Amino acid sequence: MTGDVTIPATVDGVVGRASVVLQAGGVATLEVNPMMVTIAPGGVVTFTATARDSGGNVVAAPITWNAAVAVGTITQGGVLTATTTPGSYPASVSATSNGVTATASVTVMNGALSQLIVTPPAASVQAGGTVAFMASGRDASGNPVSVTPTWSVASGGGTISSSGVFSAGTTSGTFANTVKAEANGLSAFSSVTVTPGPVLAVSVTPMTGTVQAGGSLQFTAEARDAFNNVVPTAFSWTANQAAGSINQGGFFTAGNDPGSFPNGITAEAAGVQGFANVTITSSGTGGGSGTGGGSAMGGGDGMTGGGSATGGGSGSTGGGAGATGGGEGMTGGGGGSDVPMSGCGCNTVDPSFLALGLLMLVRRRRS
Repeated sequence: MTGDVTIPATVDGVVGRASVVLQAGGVATLEVNPMMVTIAPGGVVTFTATARDSGGNVVAAPITWNAAVAVGTITQGGVLTATTTPGSYPASVSATSNGVTATASVTVMNGALSQLIVTPPAASVQAGGTVAFMASGRDASGNPVSVTPTWSVASGGGTISSSGVFSAGTTSGTFANTVKAEANGLSAFSSVTVTPGPVLAVSVTPMTGTVQAGGSLQFTAEARDAFNNVVPTAFSWTANQAAGSINQGGFFTAGNDPGSFPNGITAEAAGVQGFANVTITSSGTGGGSGTGGGSAMGGGDGMTGGGSATGGGSGSTGGGAGATGGGEGMTGGGGGSDVPMSGCGCNTVDPSFLALGLLMLVRRRRS
């Protein structure tokens, strides 16, 4: 008890009074309030301290505040700003007055969910394959917060289970922000690239190529997986050596011998082969060449005309047929025929036969 106190005294019936001022004694105890507190990362709480003397009287005494570095910082007014690191910090706040100290304990708990994260942020998976996703939460200070997300597919590419396992579809492609996780009103996304599967088949274009001897032709190849997706890949090219040669860009150069070469071109990728047929034709040289079955000279010695032995048809005089034309014709007892010349589309006498006939005619005249 403190304050002004009047003390009465009676002597021989006479009453007397005295006024006494009672003052608190020195600080005997100190109490911090609250003694235990739970706070969010970076949160603020105000502590108070009460000093008492040995009689339990409140003592107005100066208070000095301290806080452990790990728990945060505190002002001399007892205002604590907590750390952003969750944890339990016993006896981490203290108040001291006249050599008497009291403490309080602080627990820093994770804050409310502030951010939702999906990992991996992007994934690549073969068509028909699977990949697992995970979702994690963070509070405003970046501390982990436990979450139970709801999974869904937003932009196609496959399906996803309630545990976050994505099953790719059969069509290759890039599906941006298709995997979606939701928790406590927050959403997070991840992108998926569905790649073609292993090479299952190789096709060559054209399937049948026709080219002149010595000519060239460009072939191309395409690889596809089990779901008919185009598989980007390099090809190894080979050609039947009897047909010609081919470079690694698919450019074929035919040989000089005409012919048909089934599966003469091969393109290979990842151990899978594709084929094309090649037909090589003769190179163009007009209508061809040939010679007649008979001789341009007659068996006798008749002669007509004085010019060339080439003409549009055949005529005969004497005992046999002779070649006649716009100039000199040969007659005799033997048979003669026009000799077709290559490429002209008409019947003419082979110049070599003409020369030989003239030579024999000269010899006969001299004899």
